[in-house]
Order: sequence, then structure tokens, then C-alpha cells
Amino acid sequence: MKRIIISMLYLFALGLLFGAAIPGSVSKDRPLYASDRIKLKLSEQAIRSCSLPSQAYAETPSFQNSELDRLLSLSGGEAVIRAHIPAKDKGWEGDTGFDRWFIVRLKAPGDVEEALSLFGKSPLVDLVCPEYFAYLQAIPNDNFYPNNWGHNNTAQLPVYQGGSHSGPGVGTVGFDSDAQLAWDHQQGYGDPNIIIAILDTGADLNHPDLRLVPGYDFGDNDSNPTDNSSEQGHGTSCSGIAAGKANNSLGIAGVAGGCSVMPLKIVTTNGSIPFSAIENALIYAGDHDVAVGSMSFGANVNVGSSPSTDDALSYAYNHGVTLFASTANNNVSTVYYPAKHPSVIAVGAASPSGQRKSPSSSDGESWWGSNYGVNTQDSPNSVDVMAPTILPATDISGTQGYSNGDYYMWFNGTSCAAPYAAGVAALMKSKNPLLTPAEVCSLITSTATDMTADGGVGWDRYTGYGLVNADAALQQVIPGMPICSITYPPHNSVFELGGSIEVSVAANDPARSINSVQFFLDSGINPEYTDYEAPYLWNWETLNSGLGQHTIRAMVTDDESHTAISQVTVHLVLPADEGFESGNFSSYDWFTSGTDAWAVQNEQVFSGEYTAKAGPIAMNQSCMLSLRLNITSPGNLSFYRKVSSAQGHGIFKFTLDQVEQEQWSGEHNWDIASYPVSVGAHTFSWSYSKDASDAMGSDCAWLDQISFPAHSTYYWEPQNLQAAGGDSFVLLRWSAPITGNPLQYKVFRDGSLLSITSDLVYQDLEVSNGISYSYTLVAVYPEGESSPSAPVVVSPTEVTATEGIIGTGVEATPLTEPSPINLSYRSLHGQAIYQAIELNQQGIFGPINIRALGFYIESSPALPLPSFVIRVAHTTAENVETWTGGENLTTVYSATSYQPPSGDYHLLQLSEPFFWNGIDNILVDTAFGQVSAASHSGSVRFTQIPNGYRYTRSNNINQSNVFVGGLSTSFRPNLKLSVEVIPTQPEIEVTTGEYSFGNLLPGYSEMSFLAVQNTGAGILEGVISVPNGFSIIPSGQDGMAMRNELSFALTADSIAVYSVVFNPETPGSYSGNLLITHNADSPSLSLPLSGSCTAAKIAPFVEGFESGYNDWTPIDAEQTNRWAAGLATSQSGSQSLYISQDSGLSHSYDLSSRSLSHLMRYISFPVSDSSQVLRFAWKANGEGNGPYYDFMRVYLIPAGSSPTPGQLLLGGQLGGTYNLQETWQEAKLPIPREYYGQTMGLVISWKNDAQLGYQPPAAIDNLRILPDSRTDYVLVFGDSLNCALPEVSDPNNNLIRPRIRISGIGNCQDYVTVKTGYSSLDSPFQDAALDISLSGAQFGGTQIVMEHNLGYVPPFLSYKLGSEGTWMLLLAAQDWTDSSVCFQVPNGGNEITELYFSLGAPQPIEPPWVPPFVALLNDQNQVEITWTDRSWGGIPVPGISSFTLWRSTENDHNGASVLCDPIPYSQTSSEYSYTDSSTVELTTYYYWMQVTYEDEQNSLWGPISVSTVADPVVPVPQATHLIGNFPNPFNPHTEIRYGLAEPGQVKFEILNLKGQRIRSFSFSHTEAGFFKFDFEGRDANDKQLSSGVYIIRMTQGNKHWHRKMTLLK
Repeated sequence: MKRIIISMLYLFALGLLFGAAIPGSVSKDRPLYASDRIKLKLSEQAIRSCSLPSQAYAETPSFQNSELDRLLSLSGGEAVIRAHIPAKDKGWEGDTGFDRWFIVRLKAPGDVEEALSLFGKSPLVDLVCPEYFAYLQAIPNDNFYPNNWGHNNTAQLPVYQGGSHSGPGVGTVGFDSDAQLAWDHQQGYGDPNIIIAILDTGADLNHPDLRLVPGYDFGDNDSNPTDNSSEQGHGTSCSGIAAGKANNSLGIAGVAGGCSVMPLKIVTTNGSIPFSAIENALIYAGDHDVAVGSMSFGANVNVGSSPSTDDALSYAYNHGVTLFASTANNNVSTVYYPAKHPSVIAVGAASPSGQRKSPSSSDGESWWGSNYGVNTQDSPNSVDVMAPTILPATDISGTQGYSNGDYYMWFNGTSCAAPYAAGVAALMKSKNPLLTPAEVCSLITSTATDMTADGGVGWDRYTGYGLVNADAALQQVIPGMPICSITYPPHNSVFELGGSIEVSVAANDPARSINSVQFFLDSGINPEYTDYEAPYLWNWETLNSGLGQHTIRAMVTDDESHTAISQVTVHLVLPADEGFESGNFSSYDWFTSGTDAWAVQNEQVFSGEYTAKAGPIAMNQSCMLSLRLNITSPGNLSFYRKVSSAQGHGIFKFTLDQVEQEQWSGEHNWDIASYPVSVGAHTFSWSYSKDASDAMGSDCAWLDQISFPAHSTYYWEPQNLQAAGGDSFVLLRWSAPITGNPLQYKVFRDGSLLSITSDLVYQDLEVSNGISYSYTLVAVYPEGESSPSAPVVVSPTEVTATEGIIGTGVEATPLTEPSPINLSYRSLHGQAIYQAIELNQQGIFGPINIRALGFYIESSPALPLPSFVIRVAHTTAENVETWTGGENLTTVYSATSYQPPSGDYHLLQLSEPFFWNGIDNILVDTAFGQVSAASHSGSVRFTQIPNGYRYTRSNNINQSNVFVGGLSTSFRPNLKLSVEVIPTQPEIEVTTGEYSFGNLLPGYSEMSFLAVQNTGAGILEGVISVPNGFSIIPSGQDGMAMRNELSFALTADSIAVYSVVFNPETPGSYSGNLLITHNADSPSLSLPLSGSCTAAKIAPFVEGFESGYNDWTPIDAEQTNRWAAGLATSQSGSQSLYISQDSGLSHSYDLSSRSLSHLMRYISFPVSDSSQVLRFAWKANGEGNGPYYDFMRVYLIPAGSSPTPGQLLLGGQLGGTYNLQETWQEAKLPIPREYYGQTMGLVISWKNDAQLGYQPPAAIDNLRILPDSRTDYVLVFGDSLNCALPEVSDPNNNLIRPRIRISGIGNCQDYVTVKTGYSSLDSPFQDAALDISLSGAQFGGTQIVMEHNLGYVPPFLSYKLGSEGTWMLLLAAQDWTDSSVCFQVPNGGNEITELYFSLGAPQPIEPPWVPPFVALLNDQNQVEITWTDRSWGGIPVPGISSFTLWRSTENDHNGASVLCDPIPYSQTSSEYSYTDSSTVELTTYYYWMQVTYEDEQNSLWGPISVSTVADPVVPVPQATHLIGNFPNPFNPHTEIRYGLAEPGQVKFEILNLKGQRIRSFSFSHTEAGFFKFDFEGRDANDKQLSSGVYIIRMTQGNKHWHRKMTLLK
């Protein structure tokens, strides 16, 4: 499949190459890819059809393929360049298409993405991608000091301080690569025939300490790889680190100082590194006997971003090159490319103290750290090995490198680490040249020195397998023996059961032939498969292999029966339902318990990125992780667990439904556990616990990769439902579910729904004494409901208990166990909690006084207990997991000494009765001082309750007031209580909210609260009622049906909260009282309610405030300066809205009183394509111009919301801040389009501080919501208006702000709609200048003065009365100026309700007096020509003298002849006709009309054409229109003529001047054309009409046309 490799342009930032890290360096502008070229891989078809160069880097101006050359032109390409050198392996080259990659160079830096897109869509292109770049950082110019801790670490590296490595030596002695031992065992420093390719900036070709073989410069495409680019020095240093000559009494010694270096320069002269250069260098290395390649560069892109680079890396690897690359210097968890490629060994940098090099490592270079990887072993995105950094290296001779000499002593970064590891590999290849890259990788990782400082024992994400160990690796390379390495799958990898795993083995023998490779599984002695030919592969089908850990072994046998074995461990798992990969416990409803909760972490994992880890518990503690699920079909639960603890003392357990399934202790690595699970609800729990012994190992347990059988979510039931029956009531109490967040609880009595509550207590008052009732609960969650809780059965009784015993146990506490009277220690202090429901179940209900209490004394203490004290408190805690402090306790009993008799409860009369509120639990605290001697005596009866009794005891210190430390036991003492009933008289206390609600839309609601509390005793009962428009519901039950009345019943000291809702359904004012009737000894309560409801005003509209607020709502409670509607100021008319300090008497504000008042109305904005506009007149002086102190602002807020008096709105502001204007101004604000189609609250706010300010405050008038920017609404007061019109721009973008004054207006309902435009009217004045339209009043006879600001005297003014009127023209009058014109509108009576006029453009135009005329064929094949002057009601059009018709058979007036004598202009009729009755032939005729004016000037109209045929063809009009009637005036009948541009139904109505319908006609036409019908002058009753003017109205679709006709008798 073709891909466009362009996504990386958006996903990855540039990754710098990893030379030495620079202290305080500044990043250059380094793009991720070239801006003037792209790479593309041509299809095989394209290659065959193109003519392209064969040499690498050769270029041609075109593809010689029309389609590709078209794309080259569109993309701005100027050249096609072959990207790669030829590979020797032609088979690979053909398979991968590596020789089909080309570079397209663009003429100028441009849109690379567009070029990629263009070529990527072509079937002639297989792949496209950018030409990615890689870069090198500069090297610091530090003072040098001989130092190479990597070979032999003696802590000699001087710490970096004060700008140089000049501090004391640091490091861990012996932490190094064991290079010296390796040289000893090797008997030398490597083989010069082993070549290390350094892909970098080149090398100093004349350096005396480098052994070089010829290389190549792929950056600049020449054979001279000299290190001379703008990044010079980097490659020379890398070369010395890998293979600087050893034992030559000169300079440094590289780790492979006897091997050779091939400098492959990939850097251009300007310092950039194109990926194409890297690719060619890799091909070159693969084809020129290179053994090892080192790449100290990288970019933050992924494998797959540059496919050709991926191919080149694979080519080098497959041709024997062992590749190393550095991870990066950013100290982040990202391995850069190409280190992350599967064919490359990723090398990080180690510090000399055994840590990953980081900003805090011992070397002092705090500005960089080695990148690390993911927490998955052998992942492409993980670190493989570490190598030393900050080492002495070769430098460019002279002063051109990092230093002024031939060596640089502090070469650092991961750029130093990669060539060091490459040198170790070169030593290995020197000993066995036949080692494959896979074998080198296996040996170098398996022999690395584990680095435990960062990630613990074994492989870790920070340091991989550890520091390369040259000596250990060399000892594993035994010449003459076969070598075996499983290259896939990685060790400890995880796979899903049922899949196929291809096991791959790299095998060779330097001296013999490989006979076979056998594959074994687990402990099997017979091979699963034997492969006799390379590549050695086994396809393992895992379906029947079983879950868990498996060992794969591969044994290589050569032809002399020598063998070698490699093995890896893999894990087969089911797909994980829970792998904790969310990074938390959010995937399921997990719940934890214990001292320290479980947590999700990423330091120790089995698979993925995260696992669950037990909490850091102390001795004798535990922590548990649990989950309950509904299992829907039987199956196995499986999980992976790991534990590291003291054997037998730190225990990891798994329990299923509280039944232990298995436990583990000691050291257990990751392994699977699996257990069958049946259908139903089950609880799965994992716990880690410790006894009092010492901890060992990691003292922890881990959990991962959990797979459940098929299941659904379990909704936890309410817990611990308990019931107690009182006198005609039942009290229920329960606990919240173990996990989950239910919204409510459903209470069921005898299987029927009783109530829904959000509380954890419910009192059923509708029961009878002596009858048993069964109760259950269901928890209601957002997504579902729980199963019912276990039922409880209870019978209410009228018997009121005076005593009660809490606890049912009959055993005595052991004499060594703590209890309130135990003397095992000389002093003891303890606490126990007794729950309210336990008292209720004994028939004790609060509020009530406790008079006495005591414990069942099984055996007395041997000595009196000194200073014995009992303290009591209310508490919401359910047990004594923690202490309750002394400040919360009330002392109810104290005695100098106390030695109770045994054999019964010993009740102690309290010094003061303890008032129990009936709601909370009771905490009983007992203590005694120090007795003279401890003894094993004193015990009480107990009931086992978790955390039932908390105690602290001592032989040396009085514990009576010690509330810390100690322990808890489950031996809670049984307690007997003696109580007395408090007289039951309820009292009511009410807390109210604000009940003066705002102005709402119908269907919206606003809510306040009401709290009712029973502050007395007994049951408070009553009813809350509200009037219509209001509702009362329990708080938190917003979904409950609204009601006007609600009853309540409250026990003593309980409180109920209700929502008072204003929810009007229709507009209007609402008021009344909230009434509370009750049984307390006080009057009923009445609370006033008020609110208003207003329907949203539908835009567009205009508001002049002449009738007051007119549904605008002031929101200004308790504000001194408030909005008022009044006469104190106005822009026009008599009233406006303004801020006033005296309720509207004056337009002024109190400068010393801070106020923030709002004015609001709801507006519905229609959906519209036009831009709606808010305009209003305003003035406000105030204070401040940024910051603002006294000002006005305008907002739009969502419907249903409301501003708060005294608080400034924070969002929705329109326009700016309005102040510092004493006179009326005009505001124009566009309505944001996101509000179109919505109802919004329009808010106008005034704010002033309490300091300075200037009068007047804010005022608004003439507020309009307009449908578009060209329209305005003008309020009319009396018979005149004077207003500015909407501004308009001429073609040169000059802004014209016209103004108009009209007097003599009649019958205006409220306002006049005005519209402005420029050349926006219909023909014939579409080329005029400024045009105006007015509607909404009677304009006949009005006097109009127009201030136009055009800057020239208009040559004429044209006007039309009504949309169907005739355009009239006035030539410029003497009193017209370049800024204003005036004219009188003809008096047309009440019918002139629309007026259109325009001002002529500055150039002269021909007065267009007559509209186009019409020519039709009659039944005799004669041409009838009709026209009209469109005068209005007999008003003559001035200046016309006559009309003359011309005819021709050609469309050329020069050949036309006069058809008739001049037809005089009629003063009485506006309709004209002429019949061309001369002999006609079957042809096309063209007609012109000449209009002659009284000044003897002429204008010519036409031509119009008509064809005469045997069967006349009706021409098709260009537009549908009503031609009119002929003759006109008429008597007794006339023809009504019209033209249809499209076929369809058309309707005609004859109306009188009152608009009443006289007659109607309807016609259906299947073709377009001109049509006519006869009207005989009769009404619908066939009665002859009287003389007068009538209107013809034609309708087609939703469009109308009108003409007048006159009947004269």
C-alpha cells in the first residue's frame, strides 16, 4: 500500500544529534527536514517509463514522463536527483526498491507538504517523505586533563566546577569496561583488518593517532571525508574513542586501538545531515567489509518516518555491520532514531560512579543527561547498553577542533558512549570475525555489568543491561565453536495465548558448517522443530501451550557435533482486562483497605507501562486490593504476581469471595496464577500482610495482567442495612457501598418502593405497632442499579425501653487482654464506639438522656482502679480505628477508686445525664491511673467487632490522657445503658434563602433553598405549600416531579433541606407566600415569594422606553445607584432608561456609594445569513479609561442564567467599556453568529466605585436589534423624524454617513424602517450612487432633506412610491449642494407606505424614462407592441413628447425603417400599444422604440425581436412579470397580459383600493412564454363593476406582482 510519510512533520520535534553536551548552549534553528526538497520512491512502472540518471547525486531537469513532469511543475520542482549509491546486493536492491528513490529539488524553499501531497497521490509513486535532517551539537572548549576512567576507573575524573573539570576526582573504583583485562586476554588491541565505520563529520585524515582506511564524503558527494564542516571535530573525536592507536607512546588509546577506522562523512559543508547521506553511508559500509558502525547522531522521529533510511539500516545489518547509535542527551524517556531501530544497538552514557549520566550525577556536568527508554525489555524504544562518557579523544590537529592541540580531554555526551561500545564490538570481531550482528548484540548485552543504582537488579529502563564489559564479552567469543543466539523473541517478552510466535536463531561456526538448529520448549527433551538451513526459524503455535512462563531453547550443532545453546523466557497471557495501563485504578471500581493503600506505579512491571503495587505497610499491618464483578459465563481468572519478602513473614494472598485460594511468600518473580470462577457476583481480593518479623527483599507484592471471565459491571449494594422499631415508626440506617458513587437510594418496604433518598438514614412513619415489616435498599447509579440489599425485618412497638444492652457476646476477655478494668498493666486508657442503630435495636431512640452505664464484670480487678474516669462523646465514626481526642469528650463519671463486683452488669450512675441526640454514634472512653502493682486480673464480656476497642497501657506512665499510639483489638466490651425519656415537644427553626426571584423565560426555573430543623424533641410534622408558578421539592431530587405541597416529619435535632423553585410557564408577574404549617408550639410561618416571567423578544425590534421598562428587568437589589425608567433624560421622545440615585427623579449617581446594577431582557435571535446588529444611543461620564472605575458594559448571557446584583459578569461581553461621554452617542455592536437561533439574555450593567466620578451616569435610549448592517429602525414622534442612517461604502471604500430629516409623516405605527445601499437598487437605477428605502408610515406629500456627504451635487434624484411604483426622476435643483438635497414627495394619499430613492452617480447618465417594451404575435400572425410609462395614478412623467417605432429584419438599427408616425405622449393613460399589420413574411423582426423629449432630445430603446411563423411561436421572457392590461383605461373589458420565465401555476386577483378581493383567476402553464386573458369588468357574482381604479395582483409561488387598471364608463 502506498503511504505518504508526512505525519511526522506534525508529531515530532527536532532531535539534536548527540555530540558532547554543551553547558549553557543555545539551540540553533534546526529544521526537522529540508525545505527545498523531498524524497520519493518511484513505482516499477514509473522507472520503466522515465529517463533518469544512473549515478548517485546525478540530476536531470525532468522525469521524461508527462504525468510526473506535470507534478514536478505543479510542485515547483526544478531537478530530479538520484538519491542513493548502488548496492552490491542487487537482489536486496530489487526487493526493497532502494534504487527507485529519488530527490526532487524545489526551485525555492516552499511548501514541502504540498509537494508531498501532490506526488503522494500519483499511482506512479510508491512512497514519499521529507528529506529529514540530523544535527550535531558543538563541543565545549574546556581545559584538558589526561583522564580515561572508561578503561580503568580509579576515581580519576575531576568533577566539573567553576567552568572546567578542575575539582576533586570522582567515581567508583573498578566500575569500568575492563578494557585492560580484555587487552590482556586478547593479547593485543584488535585486528587492523576489522574496520569501524564512523558515520559522522569525517576525520582528521592526517592525525598521527588514527589508523584510517579510505572513506567517502556523502554530505558533499566527494571522496575526501576530511573533518572540515561547520561542526568539525566531532567525527575525529568519535574515531579516537573507538580506535585511537594504542601502545604507540602517543596521545590516547581507543578501546579497539588496533583496529581501523573508515570515516564516512555524512555532514554537508553547512553542518546539516540529510538522511539521504546517512543512507548512502550505510550502503557503502555494507558493501565495503565494515564490521562495526558507530552513529553518534539522531532525530526525534519514529521508525517508519523515513522508509529508505530503515531499508539502509537493515541492509548494513544484513551485510554483517553491527550498528551502534547514541540515545540522546536530553535526560528524558525517549530513545532517538536511529538508536530505536531494531537493527541498531542503543547506547546510553554512564557516569564514573555507576549511575546513568544525569544532571545530578557525580561528574558535575549538570546541563545534560543520557536519554532512557520505555520499561519494556528489548523494545526498540528501550536502552540496550551503557558505555563511558567524558573521556579523552583525538581532536583535529592544530586549533580547528575542540582544543588547541591534537587531543580533547573531555569528549562527552552519548556521542562518546556509542563509539566506545562500537570499539568493544570491534575487539569481539577481531577475535571471531564470523560473529553476526545478532550474535554480537546477544554477547555484548548478556555480558554487560549490571548497573543497579538507577533501576535495581537486572535489566531496567534507565541503564538497559548495564555497562559494556569488554573482557567478559571477549571471553564468550570462542573461535572454532558454534555460536547460537535467539534473536527473537526477546527475553521475558509477553505474548497473548493463541497467537503465533516466529522464533528466530542466529547461528554460525567460524571453522565448520552448521548441521542443524533444534528448538525445544520448556523441559522437553525432544525438539519441537529442527531446521537445517538458514535462516533458522520455528513458527510456534501457542494455542495449546498453556498460560504462563515458557522457556524456549535453541541448540546449534555443527558438522563435528559441537553444540551451543541459547535460551529465552517468554510469557503467554490472556488479553488483559486490567493491566493498570490507565496509570490508576479508574478502569474498574477497585477499592483498597488497610493501613497503606495499593498504588499504580511504573518502576516494576510485568508488561506494558504500569502495575499495581502493595502499599508500604509496617509490621503487623496489611493492605488489600479488591474488586467485585458480575461473571456472566464460567471461566478462569488469571493474573501475574510477583512478591519479594521475608519467607513466611511477608505474605501475598489471593482470595475469592473471602476464601483464600493461594498465598506466596519469599522471592517469587513474575508468574501466572489461574483459578476457575462460576457465574454470579464474586469478590476478588489481593492482600499483602506482614507479621512482626524483620522485612527482607523489596518487602512488597505486585499485580499485573489480570484477565477475567466474561463479566459486567457490578453495582455495589448499600452496606450494613439495619432497622429499629419505635412507637409507630421504623428507623433505617445503612452505610454507603464499598465503592462507587450512587446518586440515590431506593427504599422498599415489603417489596414495594417506599421512597427515594440521598441520605443514609430513613424514617418510615406510615407503619403500625405490632406488625412486622421487611425492608430492602437499592443503590441507584448513573448507569444502573444495584441488587437489593439483604432484607431486615422489624416490628414497631409502643413500648419505650428504659434499659438496653449493646453486644451479644458471652465470652470474657482473657486476663492478659486489655479491657476497661484489666490490670495486666498498671495504667490503661481505652475507647469503644456503640452505633446509634444498636441503641435503636434495643428500643432506645433519641433524643434521650443516658442516666447510667456499665460493663458486664466477668472477674473483678485484684486491686481498686485509681482515678477511674468515664468520658463520652457523639461521633460519626463507626469504629475506633483512630483515637478521638480529649477535647471532644465529656466527663460523665469519675471516682477516686473503682473495684466492681463480678457476675453481672455493674451500672454507674452518671454525675450528669448524657444527652444523646438520637443520630450520632456514642464513644465511651474509660481510663484509670497507676495501680501499685500489675496483675493478670479484671475481665469483661465482649462482642467481636473489627477495631472494636482501642487502648494504650503502661507500667510506668499514667495513660489517662494519652490519645496517641497504642493498638486496637476486636474485643469490644458489652455495654448496658439506663435511659430516661425527654418530654417530646418539637420545635421548628427555619433557614431561608432569597425568594425574590428574577425575570425568567417561560419553561426556565430558578432555585433557592429552605432548611427546616427540629430543634426540640419528638417528631416535627408539617406541610410546606407554595402558590402556582412555584414548587417545593426535597433538595438533591431535581428530577422529582414539581409539586405545590410537600409534607415532612423530622426527628429531634434533625434537619431537612428543600429546594424552592420558581418555574413559571407563562409570562406574567408571580407573587404569594410560602406557607409552613406544623405541630410545634408556634405559629405557622409565611414567607413572601415573588418573581416575573417574560417571553423573549424576537429580533429584530426597536425599543424607545416611552412606556417605561417594557419587560426590561432591573437586577439591582440593595444597590444605591439603580436603573430607572423616567423623564430625566432622553435622546428622542420623552423617556429613557438611566442610572439614578433617587428612583428616577434625577439622572445622577451617588459618588460615595459603590454600586453594580444590571438591566436585562431575553432576546431570541433568528437564524440568518445576514449579520445582525445591536444599536443603541448611550451616554455615561463616570471615571477611568483603563483601568475603569465608573462605567457601563453590555453582555449576552445564556437563557436561564441571570446576573447577580453587586457582581460583575465575567463572560459574554459585547463591545468595549462605555464612559467619559456626557452627550448622546451611538453604539453599533455585531451579534456573534454563535447566538443566531438562540435565546440570550441581553444585560446592560453599570458599575461605580465609592470614590471619584463625574456626572452623569449611564443612560440608554432607542435600542434596536437590526437584521443587517444596512437597516435601521427610527422611532417617530409626532409627524417628523431626524436621524442618522446606516453608513455605507462607495466602490472606493469611502465611508458615507447619510442623515435624513422628514416632515409631514402620517399614520406611523411606531417606527420607520430605513435601509441604505450603494448602487443596490433594481433597474434602471442599479448604477446610481447612494440609495435609501423607507417603510412603516405614510410618506405621500412629505418634505425630505437628505444629508448625503457624497462630495458632489448629484445630477438627479430618482424615486419610486411603493415596490411596484414607477421610477420618477428629478434633475438637480438649484438648492442642492455637494452635501444635501431636498425634494417633495407627491401626495399619493394613504397608499404611499414605501418610498425608494437614489442619488445619481457623478457622471451624466441617460434618463431611463421608459422600461423595456413587449412584442407579441396575435392570432393573425401580426405583431402587437405594447409599453407603459409606469406613471403613478395619472401623474404625468415630465419631459416626454412622443414615441416612434422602428423595424428591421436584421439586428442593426442602421438598416431599420420607421414603422409609424410619432405616437404622442398621453396625459391621461400610461398604457400604449401598436399593431404592425403590414404584410409579414415568415422571418424574425427587430423593433426599436425612440423616445422624444420636449427639449427635442431622443433616447433609443431595443431591440426586441419576434419570429413570424405559420404557427406563431411565443417567445420566452427572461424574467416572470406582469405586463399589465390593454387597453387601460377600459370599458367594458380588457386583456391582462403577463410573461412566465418558467412553467407553473399562476394566480390572479382583482382588488379594490381597500385591498378587498373582487375576482380571482387561476391558470396552469406547462411551458414558459407570454400569455393573456380577457377580463370583462365583472366581480365574482357576475355583477358589473363601477368606475374606479383597481389593482391586478399576480402570484406565482411566494412572489407577487401588481399593476393598476382604470375602469371608465
